[in-house]
Amino acid sequence: MVDWQMATPGSKFGAPTVFYDAEPNVSRSDFLRTVYQFNQEGRFSGTTSIRTDRFYNSTMTRLYYYHGSARQPSPIVVDWENRRVQTNDGGSTTLAANPRGNQSTVRTFNSMREAEAFVANDTTAQLGGIGAYPTHRVEALDQYRLVHVNNQSASRSILRTTYRGAQAAGINPRTTVPPQPSYVKTFERVPGATIKGSNAPANSTVTAQVELTIPNKNSTFTYTQQAQTTDTGTFSMTVPYSTTEYDEYGPDNGYTDISVHANDSYTISSAPSFNESGYVVSYQANVSVPEGLVNGDESGAIDVELDRNAQELSIGGSSSSSVRDSDSSESDTATNNGASETSESSSTDSSSDSTDSSSNADSDSTAGDEGGSNSGSDSDSQSSLDPSIVDAGVKPVD
Repeated sequence: MVDWQMATPGSKFGAPTVFYDAEPNVSRSDFLRTVYQFNQEGRFSGTTSIRTDRFYNSTMTRLYYYHGSARQPSPIVVDWENRRVQTNDGGSTTLAANPRGNQSTVRTFNSMREAEAFVANDTTAQLGGIGAYPTHRVEALDQYRLVHVNNQSASRSILRTTYRGAQAAGINPRTTVPPQPSYVKTFERVPGATIKGSNAPANSTVTAQVELTIPNKNSTFTYTQQAQTTDTGTFSMTVPYSTTEYDEYGPDNGYTDISVHANDSYTISSAPSFNESGYVVSYQANVSVPEGLVNGDESGAIDVELDRNAQELSIGGSSSSSVRDSDSSESDTATNNGASETSESSSTDSSSDSTDSSSNADSDSTAGDEGGSNSGSDSDSQSSLDPSIVDAGVKPVD
């Protein structure tokens, strides 16, 4: 089980590092970077906790934020500068501080290429680090799955904990609230089902995705897993979520009562590529994953052969034709080495209620900065990540 306090900086996130003994000298600072905020007059106005690579690599984050799915970074950059400041005893020290002038600590870009170029040329900048927006591609977990969430939302508690730090950085506080922010989430470790595939493009990436429903929240999320193919187009991956046989396993015969169910089978696909004849070529297959293979009651692997689909590229609205086969010797030239531009760990909240605006958190008398904590209960509905990262008044980078 993981609750919102364990996964939220400013609450109990730092506690597990105290008991971690697999390596020496691990502390909260390995997971969070403190950026000091100063106003135009140079006066201290607050701090913001920026999350590091290690925060997003932690199992606790990968479970609570992404439900074990892979997650791609977004074109969001946190920027700071090293600033020399005077201490109370008359000395001085160097701190990570917000950039001088009108530049925001958090910047949004139109593409990942622009964001990556900015970071490459600035040693005091990083991709992501805000809320569920990671600093790098987070790989999927293949042996952990979400099985239940409680009905109580933690969205207001998270807002109260992170509001002042987000406000100081000039970002919308709601971006610190992850998808499906339930108070407690329950996960299960399983052997997982192995999928063995063939007839995929050689030396490329294939992506498996399945949409799942959290019934008591009336919301969905997508689990994404990727694998690299061999030079003969074969691949193997392990997935923790089943798509069938839910009624055959449960507490009555010694297995977990799973409330999170798949809406359909997995879709396994390659990235589209262009061949020499001007066709757009892709490979795809749908595959069902029995619960018995996931929980270990059944043995073996699922074999799947991807179907080749070729569609003539249409320019200017002219007609196009498509060809589908599962065995072709025609050479296809990938335009992007098989890299798949997929939306990973996406979520859709279809609840009729929505999270109150950030101004409500501002007026809450229990609002605290990112160094505070909150133990109050919430009954508001869950929220999903707000696409508006930068708060009003802060302009995104052109």
